[in-house]
Amino acid sequence: MAEELGYSDAGTFRHIFKKYYGMPPIDYRDRFLYL
Repeated sequence: MAEELGYSDAGTFRHIFKKYYGMPPIDYRDRFLYL
């Protein structure tokens, strides 16, 4: 997913995602996948 959004490094994507959403992408997915 990070690469599809233009990030060359998944770690950078995770850091920015966590800063914006307050949780890492995997936690976001697990929390909101079945809403």
